[in-house]
Amino acid sequence: MVVLCLPMEIVTDIFCRLPVKALLRFRCASNEFCSLIDHPDFVKLHLKYSKSHESEYKYLSLIVLRHINNTDMRFFYLLDMDTMKGLVELKSPLRPNPSIFPSQVLGSCNGFVCLDSNKGYALTQTPTNGEELVLWNPSIRKHWMLPLPPKDFQQNPDSKFKFSGYSRGFGYDSIHDDYKLVWVLVWKSQMNDYVYNCQILVYSLKNDIWRKVEFQDRAFAPKTYKGVFFGGAIHWFNNITYERKRKYIVAFDVVAEEIRFLTLMEEADQEHSMGLGVLGECLSATVYNDYTRNFDIWVMKEYGVKSSWTKLVSVSNLSSSLSPIPLAYSRSGMKVLMKNGRELFWCELKKQVSTKLRNFEEKPKNVYCYDGELCLMNSLITVNASRASAYKEKEMEQKKEEDEKLKE
Repeated sequence: MVVLCLPMEIVTDIFCRLPVKALLRFRCASNEFCSLIDHPDFVKLHLKYSKSHESEYKYLSLIVLRHINNTDMRFFYLLDMDTMKGLVELKSPLRPNPSIFPSQVLGSCNGFVCLDSNKGYALTQTPTNGEELVLWNPSIRKHWMLPLPPKDFQQNPDSKFKFSGYSRGFGYDSIHDDYKLVWVLVWKSQMNDYVYNCQILVYSLKNDIWRKVEFQDRAFAPKTYKGVFFGGAIHWFNNITYERKRKYIVAFDVVAEEIRFLTLMEEADQEHSMGLGVLGECLSATVYNDYTRNFDIWVMKEYGVKSSWTKLVSVSNLSSSLSPIPLAYSRSGMKVLMKNGRELFWCELKKQVSTKLRNFEEKPKNVYCYDGELCLMNSLITVNASRASAYKEKEMEQKKEEDEKLKE
């Protein structure tokens, strides 16, 4: 039995600075430690310290998804963002799935990673065998199954429209302390190629329920299969080209659950491929010239202000015709980690050259890097912890109702 010789306030201050691996060991040392480490308030305090500038980069890692062609085998690996040396295999939270469609990493936030076992579901709007939505915290090696959207939520709103595409996004509502999965379904008019209709479905982890979000704004069509979470909103390029709308980024505010449009730089020509990501504290975009094979990396230094778009670097002779996606700065800030199709590479800002990561050059012939997502690998967050505030709110509401009845 462990005897606590220090005040609990001091123990808490020490524990919030420790990595998850150490805390999981301390959790087994005593009931007092277990209660402290599992408490939702401590989970939030520890997360706050892990995300601080003092330690954020130390715990930032890259989750890499590999898929073996024509099989149901999917592997997840951890790549250290500081050294970029070696791959550590993680136990996959996904069950084997014989689907021809590869799995997807839908997003990561505060240590949670949201996964879809089969992207074919949204393409067909019919759940396939083994279809799973999974919320995973690789730091503590735990995962939870999420419900699929109800079938009646995915019905065609108008017989004159046909299903055109979809996209998803995962983010955190800091005001309501809620994690949300956003699902955008797009229908295209069969009468007019420039008329679209879309539905937005939102899953609240806190309340464990799917909802339809009604909006009166312009219809939009996300260009990519998943959005980028930044500043409380999930962002996509708009794929509707009429009225030059492709020069806009569509943002879904996960707090207000409203749509807004951000204007891109003038260099974002409709004929150029583009990638969207986050670099540091800025929304970032890449513009790839299909003719010269040059690409530029831009950052939006003041969110929502078109004139604040600033070019970081121009790089030439990219081997792929796909538009690279910015993932993160290196620790020194002199390089940018990029994802281009199935490859990862560094872009050196000063030398204006790109270098492919060697970690993936010695892989088996039928294995490739399908997806990559940055993840905070020092988080104790669980589904129960994230729903704790909902339980408290319900208790407060019940108590309020009881008090009102007593007054009557």
